[in-house]
Amino acid sequence: TYCFFNDESDFLDALCLQEKDDPADFHKKLSLKCDELDQGDGILIFCDIPGGSPANQAQILQAQGKHALHIISGCNLIMVLEAY
Repeated sequence: TYCFFNDESDFLDALCLQEKDDPADFHKKLSLKCDELDQGDGILIFCDIPGGSPANQAQILQAQGKHALHIISGCNLIMVLEAY
């Protein structure tokens, strides 16, 4: 599960990896979500498991450099709420 937080707009959104999603499908969904949310300030992405498929796809997207992504993995609900 990803939570997206954009500091300027107080915007929080989530994207979940579904059972039917393969990594390429999730990468596409993640890229579209970043296109939707990025207002030029970058995006903070929280993910639950370091090294899991969602975290890996976020790192690939980060390396592509289209968006200024900041990834925090190993997160729990309390960390997300504190950041928000």
